[in-house]
Amino acid sequence: MLEGAHCFASAADDGSLHVVRVHVAQSGTLPKYSKLQVVREHRTDTPGEYITSMVHYSTETASNLIYATTHSIITILDLRTMRPLQRMENARHHGPITCICLDRKRTWVIAGTSTGVLSLWDIRFGILVKSWRVGVALEGRFGRVHQCVVHPTKGKGKWVVVAVETPKAASDIASHTLLEVWDVEKSALVEAFSTRAVVNPSDAAEEPREVAVGEAEVSPAAAIAALVRARQEGGAADAAMFAEAAMPPFPDVRAVVTGSEFGGHTVVHRSHVADVESKSGRSSGRGFVITGSEDCKLRYWDLGRPEKSVILSGVDAEGEKPTYSSIRAPGGTASSHIETWVTAQAGSQHSRPPQRLSLINHNQQNLLKGHQDTITALACIDSPFRGGLVSGDRAGVIKVWRVEAFEQS
Repeated sequence: MLEGAHCFASAADDGSLHVVRVHVAQSGTLPKYSKLQVVREHRTDTPGEYITSMVHYSTETASNLIYATTHSIITILDLRTMRPLQRMENARHHGPITCICLDRKRTWVIAGTSTGVLSLWDIRFGILVKSWRVGVALEGRFGRVHQCVVHPTKGKGKWVVVAVETPKAASDIASHTLLEVWDVEKSALVEAFSTRAVVNPSDAAEEPREVAVGEAEVSPAAAIAALVRARQEGGAADAAMFAEAAMPPFPDVRAVVTGSEFGGHTVVHRSHVADVESKSGRSSGRGFVITGSEDCKLRYWDLGRPEKSVILSGVDAEGEKPTYSSIRAPGGTASSHIETWVTAQAGSQHSRPPQRLSLINHNQQNLLKGHQDTITALACIDSPFRGGLVSGDRAGVIKVWRVEAFEQS
């Protein structure tokens, strides 16, 4: 979206860039939108190159669009003259740029890449300040950076919230890091948001008993009957096989929106967060982060009181709810905000695979309640109602949410 205008910029994988004006007329208390008109066109320089991320800002004399491409090029484009004002080349070996983040004073840009590298650029002079890796490596491979936004309340505008891909290790699926908060000035990890699953001991079943050689059935018919009886009574192996085949999606965050007060009078877009520290000189202690992830969940993180965090969509009304806690780290280490799910052990009765008919009925009931695919876009709205949220997923479904009775005290 373009600041101060009813226009938006769109890019395609053929290298094209279009600026589109939305004609609007005021009708009563709400605007009435009509036709679309392409007012500007632009194309990348190299064949096969296309734009992956954009951010716009306006000044008294300019309307500038910053975009990054698959060829690791960052360009500042003047939309009034359609002339490039600045061109910066990120390191090619860091991979294609997947996202960019502009600071509040319009002095630097951070570019995130497909190999988990953040690069800090001073756009006043076009100088690369530094680069560093984020996330956790698996077999020498780092995950891609999906999103990067300025922290809404802490760090005096020098902290960024980074959504980085979690390595898909089949042996370690109990805990996942969803977001990392980095101090840009120090290149240090200061906070982490994660989700984990713990086993409820009360739901644990008896371990399968090994059969000694002397106790084994000699008759083939008796051996088959014993096998069927063991399958019916235990079923631990079947449950484990079903759990492995029907592994839930990973909770990697694909979309992030931040602000100072959700549903109140200061809901702020992620690209233009109000500097709540500039007037008072200190953090207000408030702020929120809303994330959309691959597991189709919308998570609300309360930065002032993390224990008040909640899942807005993606959980059954009668299902188990997670709990939230924070670990305040001592000096020099990062603090952690943890979402904890209590699950049953693989051999328990609660973990037996549900029947096909119940799965179909459950899916039909939840078809319209939440997203059925990876959530890739989020935006906050305060009109026509407060506490509004718009989300879009990979399947092309757009949902408009109205969050009511939301406790933030």
